[in-house]
Amino acid sequence: MRQWKHRLRKLDEVNRRALCATCGPVDIVWTSNGRWRCRKGKNAYDLASWHKKHPRKPRKPIQPRKRGTRFSRLRGETCEICGRTEKLCGDHNHNTDKFRGTLCTTCNTGLGMFHDKPELLEKAIKYLKEKEPSA
Repeated sequence: MRQWKHRLRKLDEVNRRALCATCGPVDIVWTSNGRWRCRKGKNAYDLASWHKKHPRKPRKPIQPRKRGTRFSRLRGETCEICGRTEKLCGDHNHNTDKFRGTLCTTCNTGLGMFHDKPELLEKAIKYLKEKEPSA
């Protein structure tokens, strides 16, 4: 049987405090086997026993990217809204998941914020035109 590293001295059961040999002054907890334990030591012990019951699964190897995906078509293109050539991404219809075109991340995020609804975009355009300062 292995020895418990967190030996307690100067138990104060009323305030639930003690002096642990490893951690120093600590809070203590009453365990199911009828003993006072250092809270930090009990948590470490519980975690170690949990990992014994639930070993880690081996990681899956990273698969290389497939050729011909919708994002491989983006090289050398420009954003179809603003004409930007850097930070391009593929835009797709969220209902059908079909590729719509190439946009920069800013324009793509902007469309996403309007939930791909043309009527919201039209209201935004109307708002901007109304609130445009007079020159």
